Amino acid sequence: MRRFLSWLTGTRTPSTEQNPAASEADSPARGNTRFTLDLYAQLKDCVGPYENVACSPFGVSLALATIHAGARGRTEDSLARVLRRTTDDGPWQPALEGLRAELIAGARNDDCVLGLANSLWAPTGLPLRNEFSATVGRSYGADVKQADFSQEEPARTLINQWLLETTRQLFDIVVARGDITPDTRLVSIAALCFKGYWATPFGAQQTLDEPFWVNPHTKIIAPMMWQRGTFPYGQFPFHFADRLQVIELPYAGVECSMVLLLPEGLEGIIELERTLGRQKGKLDSWLGALRPREIDVALPKFTVRSRFHLGDALIAMGVTGAFSREDADFSGMRGERDLWLSDAFHQALVAIDEFGATDDAAASGGESPTRETGRTTPRPVPMFRADHPFLFLIRQRASGQILFMGRVMVPTLAQKFTPVL
Repeated sequence: MRRFLSWLTGTRTPSTEQNPAASEADSPARGNTRFTLDLYAQLKDCVGPYENVACSPFGVSLALATIHAGARGRTEDSLARVLRRTTDDGPWQPALEGLRAELIAGARNDDCVLGLANSLWAPTGLPLRNEFSATVGRSYGADVKQADFSQEEPARTLINQWLLETTRQLFDIVVARGDITPDTRLVSIAALCFKGYWATPFGAQQTLDEPFWVNPHTKIIAPMMWQRGTFPYGQFPFHFADRLQVIELPYAGVECSMVLLLPEGLEGIIELERTLGRQKGKLDSWLGALRPREIDVALPKFTVRSRFHLGDALIAMGVTGAFSREDADFSGMRGERDLWLSDAFHQALVAIDEFGATDDAAASGGESPTRETGRTTPRPVPMFRADHPFLFLIRQRASGQILFMGRVMVPTLAQKFTPVL
């Protein structure tokens, strides 16, 4: 397996024993964790309390880096302050460039399925500098495009068609009617889909339709995957007498993993989100305390897709001036201060099934527990049964850099993907 993102810092020393004290500590949150939790906290409030959420801090970071490359003065400073938080106050440019390159390499090697779209749209008649376009294209994979915003519907159709073609139909509508007006100046688009192959696939023959509790009063039937394996795992005191289970399921090929956070109570996700919003160091302390443990895992297949306007969220996170006609300075894009950011759109898509990136593979998966007891032997084995709402992360294991964060309130069937490079 390739060394993944060796230039990123922040690795933690592995240990084979549980450290209860680590789970209790509220250690200072790493910059990347703070950025992720701040972004998630802003975006989850844009949807209903019982809706699924998926966002990509990495995808949003690429969009911000693209915009930053053409910003000057205070606009540049505010973007730089936010971007430094994405890599623990380190040099964020090489971090983002390297992470993007490694993910693309993994997709080309069939280690994962990647859909990545990053673009910046400017008005027709206000051409941007070739040097700027070349820089952001090379470093962040950004397409710099132009559209006639005075023609609202044709401009909207043009942007959506670009997204459809770029992602091979993984995403379609990102700009809705009314999002474009004759006064629109700059529009940022960031869309990201990732789906990896499990290092230990689930056995398809073990997947059965079982209840999933949306809340204490409502349940649905969802395809529940099962397996027994040894994974990084921990149980932590949480809310009053409740506990929190955390498990990390590694992907094969790329050194990424999915982390699942499952509160004990059927409505525990509400308190879990509050805790992460108030005590951002909790997430790092929980992840740092995970230890390998044999465990039975029951997890629903799901697909989560979200679309967001990022303007209010980015302003709340400290991106000041960029959205103001009077204060924005994007003179690095064309030499004049006649541009401002009108809107920034973000879409994210995360899906899992028994195998990872395909639903027609022939894989036996890990050891299969008996469905009635959750174990194949009399020896007791912990059960991680995600039959009610939970949070998920996709992260790079060595550095802890978070690619996605979201929640599953109502699992939906996973779909088949084709690679996008």
